[in-house]
Amino acid sequence: MNEALRLSPPVPFSPRVALRDTEIDDWPIPKGIGVGSSSMILHRHPKWWTDPDRFDPDRFAPGRAEDKQHSHLFVPFGGGAHLCIGNHLAEVITKAVIARLLVRHRLAADARDHVVIQAVPIPKPKSALILMIS
Repeated sequence: MNEALRLSPPVPFSPRVALRDTEIDDWPIPKGIGVGSSSMILHRHPKWWTDPDRFDPDRFAPGRAEDKQHSHLFVPFGGGAHLCIGNHLAEVITKAVIARLLVRHRLAADARDHVVIQAVPIPKPKSALILMIS
């Protein structure tokens, strides 16, 4: 589930306002200016993630734990004081629904179908996503 959230975070952008004058990579950011961070871009940054566009759930495994390199590297639901209050509930519901579904059924997608995800306002397939359930 974490790898799916890394590649398609439910909160892809976080708008904020600078609380004080600061600088990021030699770029001055004055107090009061609007800034934004993108978990969608951060989650695919090659400095932090091995082969960042590939689906690889093992990157979260103990011993590798790429997400543990920085406290705000993996932020699918935002972070810090702005962490989504429903993040734990969303994870529990997702796990419960998937577990219940997979106990009774097999899911398959057409391997020839190339799914394109739109990022805003929320991540979702641009066209129909067809799954076969047996």
